[in-house]
Amino acid sequence: MKKYLFLLMIVCFLSNNLISQNKINLLNGKKIGFTSYITDSESQLIKYQFKCKKDNDKYRYLDMNDIFSITTNNYDSIIYQPIFEEELSIENMKYYVLGKQNALEHHKSWLWAAGGFFIGTGSLILPINNLIGLAIPISYSTTAGFMKPTPEKIASQLSDIPENEYFILGYQQNAKNKNLKSAIAGSAGGLVLSAAILTTIKLLSKE
Repeated sequence: MKKYLFLLMIVCFLSNNLISQNKINLLNGKKIGFTSYITDSESQLIKYQFKCKKDNDKYRYLDMNDIFSITTNNYDSIIYQPIFEEELSIENMKYYVLGKQNALEHHKSWLWAAGGFFIGTGSLILPINNLIGLAIPISYSTTAGFMKPTPEKIASQLSDIPENEYFILGYQQNAKNKNLKSAIAGSAGGLVLSAAILTTIKLLSKE
């Protein structure tokens, strides 16, 4: 019995290790693990298989136009192919996607979420016009979407960065996206809290 359990543990370890080595690298910087995949050139779709938390095999589809490369056993198969002259070359896009991946992993945007929550909470509670109160968190979130880290800030966050301008551009793009999403989420949470507080105050005042 112990022998079979040991073999099962080895199989599970090898399976998880294989999935960790197999990645679909999307142009937006996200990575998707898979166990196997097939391509359909006619429909320009990739069907990939992955294991969910319940250890059941599931299948999903991806548009090949959204994929930069597919990594299998540490080997990269490039899917991205520039068509128009203004599109990035494969080499530049590689660094651009790498920058986006690093931003998703390392860029911290929780301060924008915290600020949004504080502003969202106060915007409806303060004695100001409701329209102005709503405009404040919207303006805050919009501002967050334009704020990007400097190359020096990026260098301080990463131990080693490529000397490539497209890596910086990719990092900055996803950093701005994270700032925007965090600010919106924080502001929305603050607005919900302020609305709950105002509703509670009104209900208590009627008693």
